[in-house]
Amino acid sequence: MRQQSQIQRTLGGAEGIARITTLLERERFSSRSDLGRRVCEEFDFRDRLGRLQLSGCLNALRVIEQRCDSIVLPVAGTAVPRAGRPSLLAEGVRLAESVPEHLSQVRRLRILVVGGPRRRRVWNTPIAHHHPCGMTTFAGAQMRYLVDSEHGWLAAVGFSAAALRLAAREQWIG
Repeated sequence: MRQQSQIQRTLGGAEGIARITTLLERERFSSRSDLGRRVCEEFDFRDRLGRLQLSGCLNALRVIEQRCDSIVLPVAGTAVPRAGRPSLLAEGVRLAESVPEHLSQVRRLRILVVGGPRRRRVWNTPIAHHHPCGMTTFAGAQMRYLVDSEHGWLAAVGFSAAALRLAAREQWIG
């Protein structure tokens, strides 16, 4: 299984850049995903189940595009909402204003467990709009909390099982 850094090293080397440049010159791609699939096939980026490593490939391509003038990716499209996507509040959330510098001065501070569709939408909305990684799905068991106050929403915090991110630990354990 190729990991993100291996994919980036392979694509970012002189041979990788030359092969990607040739692909971009010879073929037309309607989307970044189409290009990513083609690059995965070209370099045989597959996991142990034989699935294309599309996400890792696309991430590597974005990094390489920033460093290399000869690589220009297709324009990024807008994600098409699909069933099961997190629902958001249409009106957004009331973000905190005039928050005191010291915790003892924050008025009506409350930590709320996220449960039910209304609070879930309140939690999803700032995460989708303000988190650097945007909305991602959690793996396994999970807990979400909202931190509210008289000043507005102060935080949206989530914890999940780390089962999908334990490769380094598993490798170390053997």
